[in-house]
Amino acid sequence: EHAPHLYCAELLGGEYGDDQEMSDDKIDCESYTIRRVVSIEELKETFDILEAQFTPSISDEDRVFTDLLDHYPQDRQLMLVVEKDGQIIGGALGFDSTLRVIALKPEARGKGLGRRLIQTFEVGAMRHGVRTISLGAAEHAKGFYERMGYRGKSSMHKDLPLPGRVLELRLQKLEALIGDLEAGQSVQTDETGNIPSLF
Repeated sequence: EHAPHLYCAELLGGEYGDDQEMSDDKIDCESYTIRRVVSIEELKETFDILEAQFTPSISDEDRVFTDLLDHYPQDRQLMLVVEKDGQIIGGALGFDSTLRVIALKPEARGKGLGRRLIQTFEVGAMRHGVRTISLGAAEHAKGFYERMGYRGKSSMHKDLPLPGRVLELRLQKLEALIGDLEAGQSVQTDETGNIPSLF
């Protein structure tokens, strides 16, 4: 595991072209871990962190949370958390073909982490045999979801590739990039301060 304040060039091996020198204006890399929720207690903790990002906030008594509880652990592959330095800072929680809630704390936004989280969720959904993902989107978030390929008004959806040999090969490649979500997928910002996209 990398120290939290390594510079991107150091983290990426410090590889520069022969005509380039490392600038004194180094960009700090940030390292995050995306992994599956491991317990009902962690599901509740994650939900509490996510719901605090909404105005007005949603509560544990809301149907969103009770639906998630009803689907744990059978849909755990669609319940993801994001950690930084061992602290949960966001997540994507869903079941069946629905992404029920996704959020990141403000300090984790604008770096491509939300995009990477949705892509990881989509790979899990494809592996689970889901053909379409649906979600509810606030007006201010629609542009983000549209850039991710989702369509619709307040209820948005995205069709996933049909099962078959091509999808299986694609899933194998994507799962190799993601790694073991039980142990956690380590993602780092690159030299531009963004997290690279999976696809």
